[in-house]
Amino acid sequence: MEEGRRLYGDKYALFANPIGNCVVVEFSDDKIALIKRSDKVAEYAGFYDTPGGYAEPTKHGFTSEGHFKAVKDEVNEEIGVPVESIEESHLIGIMKSIENFGKPDMLFRLRTGLPSNKIVTNEEVSGLEILARDQLYENLVEGTYKLVPPSEALMVAYFSLLKGYEVKNFSFLIE
Repeated sequence: MEEGRRLYGDKYALFANPIGNCVVVEFSDDKIALIKRSDKVAEYAGFYDTPGGYAEPTKHGFTSEGHFKAVKDEVNEEIGVPVESIEESHLIGIMKSIENFGKPDMLFRLRTGLPSNKIVTNEEVSGLEILARDQLYENLVEGTYKLVPPSEALMVAYFSLLKGYEVKNFSFLIE
């Protein structure tokens, strides 16, 4: 960090800045999963999140198709949704995290034919919440879950696309 500050006037200048992804997964029973990050991960331990991660250049390449494949792979790895069960995938936004030295994230919405009771989490996930859309919205308004910044941005983008929801009421936007 000191070298980045000395050379470029930016303590984060020498950090890798891969494009991340985070995903709202809509299940066939119209429920949505929030995962609780393990207390053993480096960033945002114990916070709630949505599935996501990063495209791996050797596996996914550097194309838009590669990012869509990476999103599906992350959903499969983190909550056990088979890639072949994903019926729709849409990019709904892009954000830049001020809290995380400007790291960009692509925001996705996926729909699967799988019901929510069929998901299985991996070791990165220490908890799981399955919520109906209205329940999730109410919890975001009440501030029940402390979300990582990319998932906050994802929730704003997601609920902005839907009729009948006021994102300006989200507790993390009111602070």
